[in-house]
Amino acid sequence: MCAGEEAVAGLEEAGKALKKAVRDGGLAGGVVAAGRRGEVLLLEAAGWRRLVPSPLPTLPNTVFDLASLTKPVVTATLASQLVEAGELKLDYPVKAYLPAFRGDGRDEATVRDLLTHSSGVPAWKNYLADPPTGAAGRQERLEAVVADICRLPLVARPGEQFVYSDLGFILLGAVIEGLLGKPLDQAAVERIFVPAAMGGACFNPPALLWEACAATEVVEGRVLQGVVHDENARYLGGVAGHAGLFATAEDLGRYCAMMLHGGMGVAGRVLWPGTVAAMTTTQSRHPDQRRGLGWDLDSKYAIQIRGDVFPARGFGHSGFTGTSLWVDPPSGAWVVLLTNQVHPSRGDKEVIGALRREVANAVARAIIRRTPRGRKTAPAGGVATGFEVERGRGWPTLRDKRIGLLTNHSAIDSRRRHLADVLAAWAGVDLVRLFAPEHGLRGELDEPFGDGVDAATGLQVLSLYGARQAPAADDLADLDAIVFDIQDAGVRFYTYTATLALAMKAAAEANVEVVVLDRPSLLRPDIVDGPLLDRPFASLAEYHPLPVVHGLTAGELARYANQEYRIGARLTVVACENYRRDMWFDETGLPWVNPSPNLRSPTAAILYPALGMLERCNLSVGRGTGEPFEVFGAPWMDGAELARTLNAWGLAGLSFEPVRFTPAEREFRGQDCSGCRVLLLDREAYQPVATGLRIAAAIEQLWPNKLNIQAVSGLLGDRQAVERLAEGVAVEEVMKRWQAPLADYLARRQAYLLY
Repeated sequence: MCAGEEAVAGLEEAGKALKKAVRDGGLAGGVVAAGRRGEVLLLEAAGWRRLVPSPLPTLPNTVFDLASLTKPVVTATLASQLVEAGELKLDYPVKAYLPAFRGDGRDEATVRDLLTHSSGVPAWKNYLADPPTGAAGRQERLEAVVADICRLPLVARPGEQFVYSDLGFILLGAVIEGLLGKPLDQAAVERIFVPAAMGGACFNPPALLWEACAATEVVEGRVLQGVVHDENARYLGGVAGHAGLFATAEDLGRYCAMMLHGGMGVAGRVLWPGTVAAMTTTQSRHPDQRRGLGWDLDSKYAIQIRGDVFPARGFGHSGFTGTSLWVDPPSGAWVVLLTNQVHPSRGDKEVIGALRREVANAVARAIIRRTPRGRKTAPAGGVATGFEVERGRGWPTLRDKRIGLLTNHSAIDSRRRHLADVLAAWAGVDLVRLFAPEHGLRGELDEPFGDGVDAATGLQVLSLYGARQAPAADDLADLDAIVFDIQDAGVRFYTYTATLALAMKAAAEANVEVVVLDRPSLLRPDIVDGPLLDRPFASLAEYHPLPVVHGLTAGELARYANQEYRIGARLTVVACENYRRDMWFDETGLPWVNPSPNLRSPTAAILYPALGMLERCNLSVGRGTGEPFEVFGAPWMDGAELARTLNAWGLAGLSFEPVRFTPAEREFRGQDCSGCRVLLLDREAYQPVATGLRIAAAIEQLWPNKLNIQAVSGLLGDRQAVERLAEGVAVEEVMKRWQAPLADYLARRQAYLLY
């Protein structure tokens, strides 16, 4: 299957590599498939799906035993759906769901640790060879296996070591079955295979279809064909959290397309976009073994799967039977390689490793050569935040000081340890109290809140998003320093840095030092866009006299504000290491955490300046849905007409598709809205502020006087520009008035840059 001669000419090398491996005797047969988003560009079969007792050729629709691809495609997907629903908590201890998993260090292991192979649970034990029960029923066997795993000594303390563990995913599968009240195979059909249109995917293929399956090993004289190869999955009746899934290459292509489309499958939604982002951004506690939720991002296994051409910005996985897939979100490319490399006996691992690499390289060269060049990722070892740099130096800036910590849930290190917990446990500093910005210490609140106590540290938490917006003199009287560590979005109206500036002003008046532990911005800090705010210091969202996208990290902004706003605080900024201005957040190697309740993915963070500036209008920007800042609409709109108009205008890097949604909060709460979903196709070409203005202009053109366009003024920060836009002046003309002030800002900004 193909979509043009150019693509076929480039992709045929992947098929040639598979055929050569078969000819050389490295494997019996296989299928390679590749595509871009929902488009299949290559589907080619080679060799034999069975050699003994009689040969059967491999066909494009041959069903393969996917082995460990079961982990991300089924188990992690179901787990992530439960996280979406609030029924499974990533940072709850495993013992909250499996009470027997306790003692001897197990109490510290979380659900996130199971999903990222950080729990310390041993890798493997053969329960088929050494059954823990004589029972024949699957449920009894599963309970016995889970009980035995819960007794096995851990091989490492949770979070301290990457141990790829089949047993950990057996536990996770049991947790999922307990929460759903049904076995994994049934849940997978209902919640994944049907909405994603994966018609050939199943556990335990019926006997009628066995001959359509690729055979695996010959065991005790029996050819395993249509019967799962993995011993533990076989013991558990063919259904387990770590193995047991069968599918075709086209099925996996549809799964890849679903993930690339923000969780929307051909026949329904499987996941929300923020959940897809959580699954495919760094969640592990091991910077050198980056894992998402179930997915491999950049571990010791990843280079074999993605090859040498795809940048390390995608996700994938492999399976013992000779299967693998890799997805490259920046280009929309995906590649699936399914083989029966264990037929009729286990083959040479180096052969399948080399083939995976060669196939991935061929696909990458063919597809991403016609898409924007990928940027380099972080140097070896990844980016270190100011938190990690300061700790690595022995805390020289904070040692022996009484400090107040202005922070929230985002102040974590590369192992997801929180700064407050680390400082509270360190005798070299006196952590006196905590200060919380908008959304609270845990980042879960979407309204003003009062003071409280942090359950983890027992410290007082003073709200800076309620009756007070800055520390009072009494709050600082017993402090030597106030420390700031919060993830910023890089957008002027994101309020955390306004809180920082107000805290700096209060600290200057109290002669208290300010220490900023810097972090990479969610946007590339070399991007500066939009007008300077025309009426600064009016509110937290209208505070900084900066462009909409200001091109500063939090530490750089503190340096700028301290001088340009004449605050005069005693300021120390601990800079990041290995960070460059041309890096998007997902290129830093740092773990993702939602910085606020409605910024749930790197994509939402990139689109935030465009859609965020519109949310004071009579327009929903997706708050109260599963896609905040990725959809927008109103009851009086026609999303299909708006999508046609915006796509005809050709907004750089974007595409729009019609959508209906009902927000559960904010504008149009409980009302059926028609609007658009924004698809980010090329983040390098995307223009944030121009995008927001063109959306507003299109709405005004299609439905005159329906949009309260004047409400754009406050967050855009240029009231005259909005007036001209309302009069029908072209966006390009409106934007010309910003050029001279922007040039002046860029010149002044230069003195405060750290990277």
